Amino acid sequence: NQLECLDYLKQTLKNNSQRIAFSTFSEMYNKYKNSDECVVDRESRLKLYYYSELCKQYPNLKAPSNLDSIGISEFLKDLEKRQLSVDLLKKLCKDFGWNYQKMLVRQIKIVLNLQQLDFEIKTDQFGKEEVIVRTSVEQIKKLCMRYLTEITDMTMLAAELEKYFIDIANVYFYELYLVVI
Repeated sequence: NQLECLDYLKQTLKNNSQRIAFSTFSEMYNKYKNSDECVVDRESRLKLYYYSELCKQYPNLKAPSNLDSIGISEFLKDLEKRQLSVDLLKKLCKDFGWNYQKMLVRQIKIVLNLQQLDFEIKTDQFGKEEVIVRTSVEQIKKLCMRYLTEITDMTMLAAELEKYFIDIANVYFYELYLVVI
């Protein structure tokens, strides 16, 4: 029986690449049969695929005990909070119908949010202290550049970042961000 074969295959899978291949096969099989199961198989395939891609970027990422039990919306919410490569972002936008420009701006906000003030205090021979800031505009700009080069909607970028600067940004970094962007 075909369903028993599919169940057997599903139970004997040992790694993510086999699970992704099975989900793709199962999705196509159910799509051919006009079954509603193809939607579930597609979600499973996408979760497994993007989870394995995330593991490549974040080797310390802990696997949930059962990725299939996590809803796709919950999985995507976690994915949206992470700093992603431009290529992976393009794939996500294509697969989930996200606005690529908005996602690029979101990635810039994530990069800016992760910034920490790196400084050192030096005391001269007369006891006068001087704060030396190590965080540079060039460093932050370099982190944002891969996203900035892809952005075509500068009006949206300016509007989103203006809101971000007013609502969230660290006062010190506000000046750096303005120079970077």
